[in-house]
Amino acid sequence: MDVYNLHERRFPAETERVGALVDGLSGADDRLWPRDDWPGLRLDAPLAVGASGGHGPVRYTVEEYVPGRRVRFRFRAPRGFDGFHELTVRPGPSGGTVLRHLLAMRAGGPALLTWPLVFRPLHDALLEEALDRAEHELTGTVRAPARRSAYTRLLRRLLGGLGRRGSEGRRSTRRPVLAGSVPAGPEPPSPIRTSDLYPGGMNATTGNGAPTTITIPTGYNGPDGSGNGGYTAGLLASRLTAVGGPAVQVTLRVPPPLDHPLTVECEPNGTLSLTDPAAEEESARLVAEAAVTELPDTPDSPVIPGGPVGAPEAEEAESRYPGLTAHPFPRCYSCGPERAEGDGLRLFAGSVRPGTGPDAVGNTVACTWTPHPALDEGSGTVGLAQVWAALDCPGGWSSDVVGRPALLGRITVRVDRAPRTGDTHVVMGHLESVEGRKIRTGSALYDAEGRLMALARATWIALRT
Repeated sequence: MDVYNLHERRFPAETERVGALVDGLSGADDRLWPRDDWPGLRLDAPLAVGASGGHGPVRYTVEEYVPGRRVRFRFRAPRGFDGFHELTVRPGPSGGTVLRHLLAMRAGGPALLTWPLVFRPLHDALLEEALDRAEHELTGTVRAPARRSAYTRLLRRLLGGLGRRGSEGRRSTRRPVLAGSVPAGPEPPSPIRTSDLYPGGMNATTGNGAPTTITIPTGYNGPDGSGNGGYTAGLLASRLTAVGGPAVQVTLRVPPPLDHPLTVECEPNGTLSLTDPAAEEESARLVAEAAVTELPDTPDSPVIPGGPVGAPEAEEAESRYPGLTAHPFPRCYSCGPERAEGDGLRLFAGSVRPGTGPDAVGNTVACTWTPHPALDEGSGTVGLAQVWAALDCPGGWSSDVVGRPALLGRITVRVDRAPRTGDTHVVMGHLESVEGRKIRTGSALYDAEGRLMALARATWIALRT
């Protein structure tokens, strides 16, 4: 069973301040790990490659360390944990800094049961409380303190509290109250949820038993005032998959709102829903839905018929990008020409193979993409949501976006390899069909040698005129 568990939070703070929290892990002045109420993270040497230790029964060795940016720990125990967990720090393209924790492993043997039933609920609670500590350290307050689920509290009681004080086998009843937050007090009952696994695969992270949230920063817009469809879909999909993982299909129900928390909820069938608790109308509450699916790219049904063009041809096609002279959404994060270098992806896809008929079905467009250093996840590669954003608009521009503006309605993406910052890639889009207001497209990302890295199929809905 493959596991991909992600927790992240964006802070209005300089990258150096957030990085210093990571650098202080396991030290005497560790301000990130919630060691007052969980087993402490202890290493047998200062934080550096080769240092070994762990917390409680979870043991690991530092495999990679870039001060201020990234630390990766390779699991040594418990049995069945084959993989790593890591913390990364990266600047947000629209300001602030993102602190991310990723656990990626193949669970086998006893971990097939111990991960979903024991370790995952505890892990999720610990990580959310660590992010609370980071938020308090960086801002002086915690906007929405994490609350442990009833199931997590039960596990802690059965396992002796897991607290640091006295001994790890003795229950700690102390729950730190952060300045500026409301004391937790007795917690109301919450549903016991043992796992959000879908059959055979990754797991969707939903925090510490309560729903987690996604906030789309203002800079990640499509049309002014709403979120970029591809980026929003990629954020939600990252709860279900990873680079090299299965394809995910995301359906957008309303334009994604910007700059306030949206709730991620796991449904009983393993799908995810993204809802807006601040929506004034019930019809606007459901923002998006996501589910694991398949996305083949076969000779009988290729996403890009005729295959990729080379980087020189794609670069030359950029001069034919219709959005340079007329654009319905000129500040779109993916394709807006009014976005500065490093502030948007600036994907200007022009035609390389014209289509036929009144709708130019079959039109194929291409452009180059050299990911900006600001997109670096800490390992020299671009994150999943950015790849989804890159596959979004080039597909749309295979249709007549200027004459018939459309919004993304549904997108299915599979990312096989992550693009590297500073390397030149080719993004292509293809117009598959036009039926009334529905426009169906394909898109793909290739490296400079023409090898497929990611692909997508999408349905667009033309705006009413």
